[in-house]
Amino acid sequence: MSYPHHTWAEIDLAALAYNLRQVRELVGAERKILAVVKAQAYGHGALPVSRKLQSIGADLLGVANISEGVELREAGIRLPILLLSGPIEGALTDVVRCGLTPVIYDLGTARRLNQAGEKAGRTIAVHVKVDTGMGRLGCLPDEAPELLRKLRALPYLEPEGVMTHLACAEAKDRTHTKHQLSRFDGVLARLSAMEIRPPLAHSANSAAILNHPASWYDLVRPGLVLYGASPDIRLKDKINLRPVLTVKTRVLQLKQLPPGSALSYCGAYITARKSRIAILPLGYADGYPRCLSNSGYVLIKGRKAPIVGRVCMDLTLVDVTDLPPVEVGDEVLVMGKDKSGELPVEEVAQLAGTIPYELLCGIGNALPRVYQ
Repeated sequence: MSYPHHTWAEIDLAALAYNLRQVRELVGAERKILAVVKAQAYGHGALPVSRKLQSIGADLLGVANISEGVELREAGIRLPILLLSGPIEGALTDVVRCGLTPVIYDLGTARRLNQAGEKAGRTIAVHVKVDTGMGRLGCLPDEAPELLRKLRALPYLEPEGVMTHLACAEAKDRTHTKHQLSRFDGVLARLSAMEIRPPLAHSANSAAILNHPASWYDLVRPGLVLYGASPDIRLKDKINLRPVLTVKTRVLQLKQLPPGSALSYCGAYITARKSRIAILPLGYADGYPRCLSNSGYVLIKGRKAPIVGRVCMDLTLVDVTDLPPVEVGDEVLVMGKDKSGELPVEEVAQLAGTIPYELLCGIGNALPRVYQ
């Protein structure tokens, strides 16, 4: 039996559709859009989000691993699904069976995929990843042309794309990103000269979509911007977005406390005056960062209510002394936007000393979701 929850996440799928349209208008209709839905669509719910994206014209989806791809395919998602972290040994038959598109970066994996394709009698589309300066997955730029040449000799593989990932596309200093793009351009030029360039070249994550038009190539890979957040506060004005996820809770209890009252674990906050304190059923078990203790705030009736004391596993205290009368059961905006006001995820992440990606994944995955 399920019960109502004190704290929940609302997912606005209309806002998701709006954000996708904004990206398409920005990069142009001639480019394909790969919508990144890994990590449960950044905490928004991979399957409902993917269904919506499929219905509104996304061209491809991107997931981190085979399990995520298989889950979508078995639930009826028909769009091409790119495995951004590549395939793993022992699961290649599932790649072929589910028609997933792996990212590859070495010849050994390519040969094993070719064997799996031959056994199933199916051709597998692949994207080759080039490490131009991220230092993670990918072959080196000088290795890419030879790898692509050898892939052409494997009859059950179809090199559909060549890609790289930008390490700091949101940075004010553009030097490293320009260097990465220059290296990638060099790879593409060599592939074109050899007449083996795949049809889809891509490098642009959310930050690059907003900050580096030269990175758009044939396909872009929006993630965070689809969910209504900017990878850097400086880039917010580059595109008009709507938050997709809103976190809410309710006032569980109210207390009138005298001056000198110690609040939460270790008395981390001492009231300096007669205070009205609201207890919220929200804590780090819900993905709400403990580091917001004595520093974050929520919105109640559109007004800021500062967090006092340490954020606990399941409970958080806020000071509502200066707010209009607050009652038990009143809605509290923890993050996102509703008719009472807005508390952007970028702002909450900044207060917590982290990034919107981490906050969305942690909060979204921990809470029940209500789709609108």
